[in-house]
Amino acid sequence: MDLNDLKKEIFKIAYPYVKTRPNVILSIGVICRNLDAAFIFNGSNVTYDKKPYVYEIGSISKVLTTSMFGEMIQEGIV
Repeated sequence: MDLNDLKKEIFKIAYPYVKTRPNVILSIGVICRNLDAAFIFNGSNVTYDKKPYVYEIGSISKVLTTSMFGEMIQEGIV
């Protein structure tokens, strides 16, 4: 899958969500094998950006951390 195909697939998934929310900006980052991409949705507009972004994820990080930690315990890594 090349970058253009990836952009089309992500657009099909994200566009229905953002099209009815004019004040929403949605950012989707993808890392797969040797391909990484960031897509920014602003209303009906989508852009591809190579700039690195840093996001503050707030309280959700606690949930993600404990979920990953639990998985690592089950796999015997920790």
